[in-house]
Amino acid sequence: MIPGLIPQDKLVFIWVHQGRARVARYVQTDDYTFQVEVAENWEALEKEALQAVVFQAGVPIEEHYPCPPELVGRAEWS
Repeated sequence: MIPGLIPQDKLVFIWVHQGRARVARYVQTDDYTFQVEVAENWEALEKEALQAVVFQAGVPIEEHYPCPPELVGRAEWS
């Protein structure tokens, strides 16, 4: 990870895409290059992720949103 580029507490987020709320994270693939990795259990977390987005923004739009710590802790990665 390149220090200071993406703060550690911002690596996991809620990604609203095509009407679905996915818990995801940034994974560095090269210098200054990142990809989005969706949690293996994102579907099990989706209802709570969507509730978190509605609480934060009202109406969810295609965007990245902060992920509550309780969802961060329950996300599973390969």
